[in-house]
Amino acid sequence: MTTPRIGISLPTRHGSGHDGVPIERALALAQRAEALGFDSVWAGESMLARPRFEPLTLLAAVAASTSRVTLGTCVLLPALHAPVALAQRLATLDRLSRGRLVVGAGIGVDLPATRREYAAAGVPFERRVRRLVETVQACRTLWSPKPEALCDDAPGRVTQDWDLRGIELEPKPHRDGGPPFWVGATVARDAALRRTGRVFDGWIPTAPSADTWASGWSAIEAAAREAERAPGAVTPAAYLTLSLDRDAAAAEARLAAFYASYYGIPFEVMRRVHGCFAGTPADCAAWLAGYARAGVAHFVLRSADLGRDLEPLAGEVIPLLRAAEGRSRA
Repeated sequence: MTTPRIGISLPTRHGSGHDGVPIERALALAQRAEALGFDSVWAGESMLARPRFEPLTLLAAVAASTSRVTLGTCVLLPALHAPVALAQRLATLDRLSRGRLVVGAGIGVDLPATRREYAAAGVPFERRVRRLVETVQACRTLWSPKPEALCDDAPGRVTQDWDLRGIELEPKPHRDGGPPFWVGATVARDAALRRTGRVFDGWIPTAPSADTWASGWSAIEAAAREAERAPGAVTPAAYLTLSLDRDAAAAEARLAAFYASYYGIPFEVMRRVHGCFAGTPADCAAWLAGYARAGVAHFVLRSADLGRDLEPLAGEVIPLLRAAEGRSRA
């Protein structure tokens, strides 16, 4: 088992809601996470379906108030954005953070609210996958300093939805080629796994179990080899949800209430497709160790109550996970 990096997903639902937080609280949690030794902080996007603070603006504030942690979107919905505007915003954030940005990308959960969100953005829902891939390709082309990136046939320049011939974007991101794109492709769709291995720089699914995650990762590795990508071209990650309590029943109740409020779908339905845990810190560490043994190199942990769980995660769960890793190496 390798030493995984561990990050936290910031609660960014609007503070006026019953499940929301003030934006100042989200920023304070990011700063506290860095002080406690977490490796990354992440913010998700939803314009309308699950109203929240805009993630790139929020992460810009986090970048200005931290110095070490990786900053990630988990996940951004590139299909909803014009590619030139998105490429410029991401390049600026990568500059501001001095290369600490990771762009976690996805298409959103297929729910009525998500479909309404796409309609409001003027993007046909049935074209969401193609738009995701083409927007990522367009960003990479616009960020590239290579002469061939200016050619009209460079990836993402001309599509059904836009024509970027002759456009050159400046300034470029902090890193050559720009920040990496990770994708939250579901383990349930073979085409999504193959696309991940061919196109993206990382995989960050909500896999419901370590075994399910391992099966999906095997398919991604095979697709990456078929595409003749270099070993290690795709980072194996996982986006998991948890609730900690000495009383396992109380933790379960808190997690179920979080899911019902967040998605409007019963917890028993969502846990079939989401990796989630409720219980003690010791049991949580053992649960995460299973994913680490399967190959997860970067955890993004979402809490049903991050203000409550952040300190136990840092003080109990992570040390126990590191100890399990040490035993596996012995």
